[in-house]
Amino acid sequence: GAIVSFNGSANETGSAFSTEGNQEDIAVFTSWGADSDVDRVRLITDYFNNLWDSRQPGLEVIPFPDVPKDELVKLAHPDGPEAALDAFRVKQGLPALSQHNRTKLMDHQERAVADWEARRGRGILTHATGAGKTITAIQVIRQWIRIGRPALTVVPSMVLLDQWRVVLDTELADIQPYILAVGGDQSVSNWTEALPDFTRSGAFLGPRIVLATLQSASTARFRSNIVEGDHLLVVADEVHHAGSPVYRSLLTIDAGGRLGLSATPERFGDPNGTRILFDYFGSPLAPEFGLEEAIRCGRLVPYDYYVHFASLADDEITEWTELTKRIGRAYAGIANDNDPSFPPALMRLLVRRATIAKRAKTKPGLCASILETEMNPGDHWLVYCDT
Repeated sequence: GAIVSFNGSANETGSAFSTEGNQEDIAVFTSWGADSDVDRVRLITDYFNNLWDSRQPGLEVIPFPDVPKDELVKLAHPDGPEAALDAFRVKQGLPALSQHNRTKLMDHQERAVADWEARRGRGILTHATGAGKTITAIQVIRQWIRIGRPALTVVPSMVLLDQWRVVLDTELADIQPYILAVGGDQSVSNWTEALPDFTRSGAFLGPRIVLATLQSASTARFRSNIVEGDHLLVVADEVHHAGSPVYRSLLTIDAGGRLGLSATPERFGDPNGTRILFDYFGSPLAPEFGLEEAIRCGRLVPYDYYVHFASLADDEITEWTELTKRIGRAYAGIANDNDPSFPPALMRLLVRRATIAKRAKTKPGLCASILETEMNPGDHWLVYCDT
């Protein structure tokens, strides 16, 4: 007499399987649960029986006709559903599960993973851009979650969250971890409910990854719903952002494994924030792998700097001068000369002044002039903007 009801959609279209597609869910209720569950089970059971017996108003249930059935059979992959899924993954630009070959680590990456293990799961990966920090971190994640432990990966933006999701799907396709995305337009109620099971200890729950934006991971709601402890791995990309007073609550999570990623982990003008970061994640991992090493092994191309000067407009000069005066007064008012940290009010003034230079009105015109003069047919250029 016990009943379990499943209510929801089972979408097997491309939009359902794609990481950028729909979100599908099925709600499960039991007849021996809470009173509200019992009521839901009764309603769903009655609805199902009405459908089955063609008693639902406005709806007729008929036998499945032969023509659509024959068409579906004709379209089915001859080698079965696993082969069909492989074919779909290849069409999406992902490797087939049956032919999965993850990226082979280079020497500096393998040594960094070994150093992280030797330090008992602590360290910051400070390799230069292009040196493969993400792939190195995913190897650490792989080793952690493959025995059923959970990992929490935190990134500073939705753009990086989407990039990480694609790389995780590709590099970990052979172990197929459960991945919970947190942030952006993801349903807050859904991830709030799922977080405890995604972060609790329990190998029977399988390999699990919570992939969250820094903005969401530093909220009280997120912190109160994760299960902390030695079973948890915390990985933070662009880890210098986590040292900000706004996001520093992330660094109170109790975790057995901790890995930070940043080519520049030290926070400018904020030695206190840098110290907190290093206290939580540990010191930079060996070996060092800077621009010279990246160029030498072919990860980066040799390059030259050509500096062009942009002048500030009159109103920008006026604002810059006024902020400089205020910065001088704020700096002179620092009571403790032995404290290398800048007070928050002074930091805000410094950021406001730096923003004037970053967004100088003459820069777009200067950029256009450089492109007109220097760009040749067939060239590919990258132009980095502050906004």
